Amino acid sequence: MGDGEGTGDVASRYASAWRTAKAALQAESFRPRRLLGQNFLTDGRVAARILEAAKAENDWRTVEVGTGPGTLTRVLSDLGGDVVTFEIDAAIAEIARQVLAGRDNVHLVLGDCLAGKHALSPELESALAEGHRLYGGRVRLVANLPYSIAAPLILGLLESTLSPQLLVVMVQEEVAERLAASEGSKIYGALSVLIQWLARVEKVVDVPPERFWPAPQIRSRVLKLTRRDPPIVDPDAYPALKALVQKGFNHRRKTLAKTWREDPEAVSAITSAGLDPRIRIEQLSPEALLELTQRAMAGGSVSRKSP
Repeated sequence: MGDGEGTGDVASRYASAWRTAKAALQAESFRPRRLLGQNFLTDGRVAARILEAAKAENDWRTVEVGTGPGTLTRVLSDLGGDVVTFEIDAAIAEIARQVLAGRDNVHLVLGDCLAGKHALSPELESALAEGHRLYGGRVRLVANLPYSIAAPLILGLLESTLSPQLLVVMVQEEVAERLAASEGSKIYGALSVLIQWLARVEKVVDVPPERFWPAPQIRSRVLKLTRRDPPIVDPDAYPALKALVQKGFNHRRKTLAKTWREDPEAVSAITSAGLDPRIRIEQLSPEALLELTQRAMAGGSVSRKSP
């Protein structure tokens, strides 16, 4: 951590913030809602690992999704830059306002960070755009994500022209494994490929249920995703390449030749890449799939305007 502040200091700071937040929750007789994924991190050591991974010593615009009672928000606000935090539940947002009172570098947005299942909300896009303008691109997402929106939000952020440089996120262990999965795995799929095309994925720490209040019924994992810069995929070509990969994994048990038999250029690309046409898409690494789909598009099988 920066400015002489060590992991233990940040852990203590988080523990103090949690005590303040818990007292506010109890004063309002707040009951966490499972439907909204309201499981609040209580362990300062885990919080310190999150902040360390997020390069919290730097002057950044931080975007947080799922303010909760404001515990992580409060610590982030102490470490420089500003924080725009999104909370969908009005009741807990009011508690967070109490916990965060007097912190001029925190802006709490009451509302959803998504507009539908696969689009970022205008408010989130505005927070990202302003962060790029004010902080020279130093924008990060740091969040204990509501698990129901984790995958679409992470992919949507990385696909955006306003993408954060860095995402440090707590997600359900199964989701974390899907994002980082390698070829040949049963959980390897289109999401794995697309995420790894767009970012480098690193494990930070596993978090057992007892580190939360209330304890969830699943295990969690903190991931660090660093946007690839420069990108390895041409942004103009990305939609078409994405469409090819999604089509392939929709028929993951079929061979590549059968999956793409209506696209002769794709079949030709398989051969020119030196691949056995009987291979299945799940057997190819993200790098191999990028080369293959680029070859197929260069051959004319897919329009750059594909959805």
